[in-house]
Amino acid sequence: MPVARLLAIVSVEPYDDLMPAIIAAQASDPVAADVSAKLVDRPMIEGTDTTKEESQWKVVAGVLTYKGRIYFPAVDSLPGKVISLFHDNPASGHFGALKTTGLVSRDFYWPVMDSCVRKYVSGCEV
Repeated sequence: MPVARLLAIVSVEPYDDLMPAIIAAQASDPVAADVSAKLVDRPMIEGTDTTKEESQWKVVAGVLTYKGRIYFPAVDSLPGKVISLFHDNPASGHFGALKTTGLVSRDFYWPVMDSCVRKYVSGCEV
């Protein structure tokens, strides 16, 4: 995903409403804190000894991203809010778990995303 597209994602609706919660979740997440500290301590400069895994992480517009997708830990109701953007929209037709996971994973990443989406979709009463 090009950085320009990611910057657009971070700054346009409907994600603007979620960004404060995502940033707060990142601030309290040990993984995000560790990765952010490594990015500050050792910037990604071509030719350095950064591992491929470390090079997948970046901070874009103040938000930690993993492989170009907005990262957050699966805490509180945040995953449900993100999933509902892609599943509950009347125009989307309440896709199944596989399609919803595909849509969510274009812009977002969190651990156990697949199981969160499956659980959310299985509880859908439409």
